[in-house]
Amino acid sequence: GGVGLGLGALSIGWYLRQHMSGEEDRQARWHEGWAIGRTHFHLNEANPKLTRFSKELFPGDEKSSVLVPLCGKTHDMAYLASMGHNVVGVDCVPKACSEFRDLLKETYGAILSLIGDGAPESKTSYTVWRGSLGSGSVTYLLGDFFSLCAGRGTSPTGFDAIYDRGALVAIRPIDRIEYVATCREALKPGGKILLLALEHDPFNNGKLGPPFSVTRADVDALYAADFNIKELDREDRMSIEPVWKKKGTSYFDEIVYVLEKK
Repeated sequence: GGVGLGLGALSIGWYLRQHMSGEEDRQARWHEGWAIGRTHFHLNEANPKLTRFSKELFPGDEKSSVLVPLCGKTHDMAYLASMGHNVVGVDCVPKACSEFRDLLKETYGAILSLIGDGAPESKTSYTVWRGSLGSGSVTYLLGDFFSLCAGRGTSPTGFDAIYDRGALVAIRPIDRIEYVATCREALKPGGKILLLALEHDPFNNGKLGPPFSVTRADVDALYAADFNIKELDREDRMSIEPVWKKKGTSYFDEIVYVLEKK
């Protein structure tokens, strides 16, 4: 029952924290969250903000390469691939990758095949899955996103676009500078980021996140040196998702930005 689940979560979390350090420790709570099914942040369809503002990422009709950091099992990758784009998602949790492959097969009839296992002799440190969907493709890189531009061999760079829904707001604030640097390096000059940010005051007991609040001042501090920033939309989510009020916050806004690399 619930007691067993709670003890299991504690033991998993304790084990990960005792046996990991550095970049591995950063991943511990994601492994723990997926292990106990704490993945309520996933929608059962493509995100409405993506479908509404995808034209900001792709003003023309040409096929683009799109990076999706901390992708989990999001339908958004399937949506982007169905538009004809070549999508690369990165996540460190094997269960997320497995559930995404099941989702693609069951919902979209698409199969991802293992093409690289991250072994020392291979060209990349990631376990790589890839398949076609519509006129596009999906590649799933299983491994640490922060190693994307620092890995061996053929780590992908030169993306046309990055779609960030739930990545920047999920990572620890102390990791933001490194995260943004990784995105910047992965993106080609003139490339764009569609960023979905959140603004809120602390939750119950003073907890700041996740999801963490990312204000316009935060966005400017992180991105303004290398990106042109445009706010596209701001929506009060409290009436739509009353769960946030129960968590103790007095406001909860979702803001959509498009960032263009200088």
